[in-house]
Amino acid sequence: LERTTEDRMADCCLSDAPVDGDPRSRYTNQWGTGMVNAPCANPLGFCGSILCPCPMSMYLRYMVLDKDVSKYVCCQGYYDIWCHKAGRYGESDCPWLCMAIESLFCFSCSISATRMTIMDTRDIAPDPCDNRLIRFSNML
Repeated sequence: LERTTEDRMADCCLSDAPVDGDPRSRYTNQWGTGMVNAPCANPLGFCGSILCPCPMSMYLRYMVLDKDVSKYVCCQGYYDIWCHKAGRYGESDCPWLCMAIESLFCFSCSISATRMTIMDTRDIAPDPCDNRLIRFSNML
């Protein structure tokens, strides 16, 4: 059977294969619960994320930092570009306020930074569903 252009586009945009150039694809550990099964595995966390996304983002970062907000910097330093450098915004003086501002005004970066922190500190490779979401987001 010959593949249509739509088939090729769907494979390109929704493939679960590792994303080209993603350094985390070489990591060896896997998530304890895959992204597809996460809502059923933790329904309270899922509902909290839907109903109160910004506070949940803050809570997740707090947990990832081992409940030590002294480790907090804006987006954990993953988005340092040009004049924006994490650690120069008073994070050490008022980490909760800075985390709240990050979660409110830079929500997607906040979630991504938490995800990358988990993956980098625990050697966890991206989930296949994660790869699909990244491709879909890039397509948009």
